[in-house]
Amino acid sequence: MPDLIDTIVQDAVAAQNSPDKGSAFQKIHDEITELQKQGGGAYGAQFQADLRTLNDKLHENGILSNMEIRGVEEGDPPSDKLFQKRDRIILSDGMTKGDLVKDDVLAGSRWFSDDKLSPTQTNILNQSKDAVGQQVWATRHPSPGLADSPDPPGPPHYGGPGGYGCAPSVAEILRRSGVLSQDEDPLNVQSVQNVLQDNHGWKPVPGTSGEPDPNLTPAELNLQPGDVICGYRKGDDPTFSGAGAHVGIVGEDGKVYAHGLTMDPANPGHKHEAWTASDISNWYNFDYDAGIVVLRAPDAA
Repeated sequence: MPDLIDTIVQDAVAAQNSPDKGSAFQKIHDEITELQKQGGGAYGAQFQADLRTLNDKLHENGILSNMEIRGVEEGDPPSDKLFQKRDRIILSDGMTKGDLVKDDVLAGSRWFSDDKLSPTQTNILNQSKDAVGQQVWATRHPSPGLADSPDPPGPPHYGGPGGYGCAPSVAEILRRSGVLSQDEDPLNVQSVQNVLQDNHGWKPVPGTSGEPDPNLTPAELNLQPGDVICGYRKGDDPTFSGAGAHVGIVGEDGKVYAHGLTMDPANPGHKHEAWTASDISNWYNFDYDAGIVVLRAPDAA
């Protein structure tokens, strides 16, 4: 959507000197909402590509030079108790901002480290970006629920009851990145963590531990692109390895890449399972009451 992207940039430039910041913000929010709609939704491949173009052009104009827009979020509709809804623009610090600051209509800061990436982190990041939209687990497990999976026979996907789609997807990205061998095939989140720690020397990032910690925030995690992030939920399984857990790969701009749902281009109006990119704030807000463990490659700073 080149025309709409250029319009957003022009409006963002004009907003810097606008006396009515509220109206300027709302106009830009509505335009990004339309860009998202036309690009296949928040996780659509076209919208993600449009966002990269939009952020590049904003940076060229000195806007959000150390930040990126990741999407939009609509507030609750007006009600008796809420006189106006709060629309928000999601920024790369993993936070949403509906309020405007004095000097910039779009404001925030990165929460992730800007340290130089190691070769392993770079390989993982590139493979993660290239795989968006693919059914990554299908390259390894075309028939889940049979002998190659702990699931009982059922629908031909990992997202159903007892599904383990996130772990095989992350494992496939790690194989493509040269981290895991072709023989290493973890099928649940705990197994991904164990294989990385026991076989490849990955360690929890500073400020975390090998045990899930439910109290950490994204800033405290000191995340870096290429990290593997594991979220655990409490349950009957004392090893935290059940289907309630989730695992993904940290992106370079406030995203987490993981197995999820996205609009199916072959079946309009319906979603299908695929490798997706989502904002860290959306991913982290899952109810991981047993905590978050983040692992980092041994060659990383």
